[in-house]
Amino acid sequence: MRQSLFAAALLAVAVPAIAAAQVPTTPVTPAAPPSALLVRPPAGPATPAPVRAGQAVSTRPPSATAAVPAAPPQPRAQQTPRAVRRNVKLDLAITDTYGGTPTTKTVTVLIASGENGMIRTANRLTNGMGVELNVDATAQIQPVAGPNGVESIWVRVTFEYTPAQGENQNGTSTNPMTGAMQPQHPAQLHESLTVVLEDGTPLLVSQSADPATERQVKVELTATIQR
Repeated sequence: MRQSLFAAALLAVAVPAIAAAQVPTTPVTPAAPPSALLVRPPAGPATPAPVRAGQAVSTRPPSATAAVPAAPPQPRAQQTPRAVRRNVKLDLAITDTYGGTPTTKTVTVLIASGENGMIRTANRLTNGMGVELNVDATAQIQPVAGPNGVESIWVRVTFEYTPAQGENQNGTSTNPMTGAMQPQHPAQLHESLTVVLEDGTPLLVSQSADPATERQVKVELTATIQR
């Protein structure tokens, strides 16, 4: 009986001891005091590399950012030369051999470069015949001078011209219906021309002939830039 009690007591003591031995224990690391924490010292200036003998040393402070090269200048767009705004004097000289003796009629018009000008002249003679001299003109100074350095003018001119017939002028014809003598009306001249003229230089722009007579008409045009 005593032996049984002793064995039971021994068993009661041994079982908890064995269970405690089988449970692993984790060692607890005590917290380090604040004074023990490592504090990293601030970074100091970099130690310059050793200078070799004969090597140039720059005294300029280092730049925070690399220098950016300036962009090359952009080429300027080529501009078209603008028309020159000045006045142009046009002289239209009409030389007519109607009646045998050459006579010259000159018409002068002053217009701004790039603009239009016109002249209207009309009359009626005592014999009932109408005469007229009408001129329409446009002039444009060219922005670039010619090969010889003289400025040039682009000109367009249109004119209508009917010469006057004198009272005693031998300008008669036979009426094919009645056979009676009747005054002969000179042919009317219509011309339209576009030319390029040099400044101040006259130019013969047309020479026409009457299909029914020996009459000839010459037209000379002069363009002068007003400075």
